[in-house]
Amino acid sequence: MKHLLSYIILISAFVLWALPNETKAQTCDVTVNVQVDFWYWEAQYAVVDASFNFVLPWQSFSSSFQSQSTVLPGLTDGGVYYVVLTDTYGDGGVSGSVTAGGALLTSWSSFSYGSAAYKVFTVDCGAAPLANDLCSGAEPIDCGQTVSGSTSAATNDFASFCGTSNTAPGVWYEFTGNGDCVELSTCGYANYDTKITVYSGSCGALSCVAGNDDDFSCTGFRSTVDFATTPGVQYYVLVHGFSSATGDFDLTMSCSSGPFYDDVCAAPNLGLGIVWGWDSDCATAQPGEVSPGPGTDGTSSCNSQDGWCSFETGVQASVWFTFTAPASGCVSIQSAFQAFPYDTQLAVWEVGDCSDFSTFTELAANDDGGFVFSSFVEQLSCLTPGAEYYIQVDGYNGTQGPGAILITDCGNDPLTASASGCGAVYEGIDIQYSCATINGSASGGFPPYTYSWSNGSTDPSITVCPTATTTYTLTVTDNNGCVTTTDWTVEVLNIFCSTGGSGSSSGAGAGYPVYPSASGSGCGSGSSSSASGASRPGSGSASPSGSSTSSSSGSSSSPFEACSLSCSGSIRSACKSSGSGSGSGSGTGSASGSSSSNGPDRVQMCFDGVTYCVKIEDVCKKIACGYTLGECCAVVGDNYVNASAADNWIGYMNVFDNPASPCCGGGYIFGSPWGVPDIATTLDAGANTIELQPNFNCYNAADPFWSDGSGNGNKIMNANTYVEPGAAFNGVDITFSGSVASHTLDLSQYTAKYFIKALNPAAGFSDALGGSATFDLPLSGDFSVTVPGSSLPAGLIIQYGFQVDGFNANPANAAALGSVVVTGATIEPCLPGQNSAACDNTISTVPVASDCECNGKVASITVRYVGADGQDFNVNSKKCKGLIAAFTGANTGDEFTINASDGGLSYFKNFTYFELVGSGYGSIKIPTNCHCNAQGQRFYPFEVVSWTDTDGNSCPDVPPCEDLNVTITLDNYPSETSFQLENTTTGTILLDVPG
Repeated sequence: MKHLLSYIILISAFVLWALPNETKAQTCDVTVNVQVDFWYWEAQYAVVDASFNFVLPWQSFSSSFQSQSTVLPGLTDGGVYYVVLTDTYGDGGVSGSVTAGGALLTSWSSFSYGSAAYKVFTVDCGAAPLANDLCSGAEPIDCGQTVSGSTSAATNDFASFCGTSNTAPGVWYEFTGNGDCVELSTCGYANYDTKITVYSGSCGALSCVAGNDDDFSCTGFRSTVDFATTPGVQYYVLVHGFSSATGDFDLTMSCSSGPFYDDVCAAPNLGLGIVWGWDSDCATAQPGEVSPGPGTDGTSSCNSQDGWCSFETGVQASVWFTFTAPASGCVSIQSAFQAFPYDTQLAVWEVGDCSDFSTFTELAANDDGGFVFSSFVEQLSCLTPGAEYYIQVDGYNGTQGPGAILITDCGNDPLTASASGCGAVYEGIDIQYSCATINGSASGGFPPYTYSWSNGSTDPSITVCPTATTTYTLTVTDNNGCVTTTDWTVEVLNIFCSTGGSGSSSGAGAGYPVYPSASGSGCGSGSSSSASGASRPGSGSASPSGSSTSSSSGSSSSPFEACSLSCSGSIRSACKSSGSGSGSGSGTGSASGSSSSNGPDRVQMCFDGVTYCVKIEDVCKKIACGYTLGECCAVVGDNYVNASAADNWIGYMNVFDNPASPCCGGGYIFGSPWGVPDIATTLDAGANTIELQPNFNCYNAADPFWSDGSGNGNKIMNANTYVEPGAAFNGVDITFSGSVASHTLDLSQYTAKYFIKALNPAAGFSDALGGSATFDLPLSGDFSVTVPGSSLPAGLIIQYGFQVDGFNANPANAAALGSVVVTGATIEPCLPGQNSAACDNTISTVPVASDCECNGKVASITVRYVGADGQDFNVNSKKCKGLIAAFTGANTGDEFTINASDGGLSYFKNFTYFELVGSGYGSIKIPTNCHCNAQGQRFYPFEVVSWTDTDGNSCPDVPPCEDLNVTITLDNYPSETSFQLENTTTGTILLDVPG
């Protein structure tokens, strides 16, 4: 506390010249009115006379914004006195005035002095107060009337805050409401900076109605208030000034009815691309009117797209409009008041019944997302074209007045999903025809897209191997959350090896079937019969015993013969053929016979865009090749980490202030290591579960730091639970995976994420990855994030784990707020010997020709790419290094030949790595040695077509044809007929049926 002497010296130095030479004998009472600001403990005041004697000793305050009024009795008329003010902080904390008999002697504002000051006043016992200086003397005013007034001789009323503060003298007016909308304004004339405040009730118990400092639609810092009146209610109008300003004014009162679009059911439909004007003067909130509540999805509640500022969610003076959604299903909406600060509040609703607010569903809302404090809902998507939607516009804190709204079409194409690919697979034949690739794609909406197939895959394209006709549904979600679906059906056909017909022959001849012909009949003459009923080239001779024998030899023809039919993506009717013939032989006996084939010995198959008739006997041969499905596993980095409760978990808490705090407004307060239980993370090593909850361990209802006084937390907690694996993880790929077993967390108040971070000590321990490897935990199922080693150089501190963000929670609400329970991922990493297939039913086959000759090292390999179009890939001698060749823009079906010499090598190493650039598959390991024949195998998304060794040896595309010899002995009695099937190359008897 400063000593009085300091102020006596101050007064002596500057104002002793103002002391009168004589005083009057008359005395009267003087009233000192003062009010303190927020920092009440810093301010004091006292009153002294011209001789520096205390008239009022030092006075202090006990609370913020406290008002005090003290009567100083019997002061001498004409006497000079001083109000001495102190403020230790130096910003001027006390405002006030001095009056005698209702007349103002002096006044000051809290902004008119610094750390120490005084106010001099001369007592005037004969001054007459203004008639309407007090509320009790308020003068009447009525609709359509303009009254002239002045505050120059008025006193300070210290009225309560109502839209603006009261720091200057003012005068009062009154009227009785009749239900009209009333506007009171000094825009017509004022020679000082005015304020207008309106109260209802009585002078002894005033209730705030409206207040305004500056109406920016008029000049000179004049004021306007608009409000709806209630019939029979008495209203009191205080005209005062900014700071301590006083002067003359004209007060005009205008009355009107409110806008018709105050009623939601009368909302007009607004066209798109047009700036529409509106006026919310006298608008009201309808009973039970909806409000979107506080925003949750932005940097602050005021900038979100799903709500309004958390400290002002009530509806006071709303107006309503509708619009019809365009073909794009997307609009942006802007609203603003005509004058600064343009502060509207905007919400968009889907409405079932305009007269029933319980049928209203919020689609979007914004408070301050536009210029200054105007509102902007950006790219509201997923609307139904042609449907009608409702717009609600309110003013912040009850603000009313003229404004404008603009609705614009985003102009994007509607979101669509499509599927293409193979529509038929064939069970019981070559595995390459038992599986189908379906290519999904999306257009329109807002890229990028995410894909989800009904079989669980999240890749755009899938390979499926159904055993029954199955319809697969592709769900596409765009970047704005809009969803569309499409279906693709894969038909499954069972193709059986059928014997067709049977027959016999005698003599010799040859027959050549033709498939298909216009008449459906074959051509030829006598031939042997075969188990399949198909006619083959052959010759025969008669035996002297009265029986005949015939034999045939040859090789199978091409497995595919083109048909003149279009490829429809599904099975066609079976091709049928029949033939008959006769012949004669030499010898002691003769015989005749015929053969026919009436069953479906051929089927039509779709291959490379052409429909083929395929011999059943040929497709049946392929079954013996032993094709098998590959193992399902996940491709992971060098360091694969699966979430485990047994790991060495660490806790760290960052604490931020409540965004609504009048002090710090959401700023960072502190961060420090915490124990994992203190973070509110529960580890159960036995069950291998990690439970993440909102932090409720630091809630204290009695401590305003941790509690808002209403049973809720008062600080934003950024709770991190993580593992630091150490320097061994620097410079190599790392994958962190897990699975969400349960997710009940209240996502309207909290977020839960998983992450990999790389903290840089040289940059204040900021995340060198910039948050690019931090993602929201899914509601269920597996999750995974991979960071390449190139992004994790030495010196960075690597962390992987989880974080939960939101207010510190009241323990009483712990169960209701929910949690996330995480366990290990159900997808395990590839084990030695497994394929690098990422759970997409990828095909992996055994070699087509296992007995091909390979005498040297493999020098060249040809592969076919079967993945998504536009893929770049590198061929390396080692994983991720040792570049041999690089290819760009590979499309499905493209073939590539890679020579070891392309990388300066004489031959390939045992394995060669195919690196998919920018893909989660990583490097695909393909055998390139003579001990493991890869030809015909698929290492998704590559198929090995052929290879050549250093001696020039290679393998054909299909196994070499076997030369077969069929010997059939016919007797007069069928039971005595015998036949034999022999491999002439190996001498093996494949089939021997005695008579």
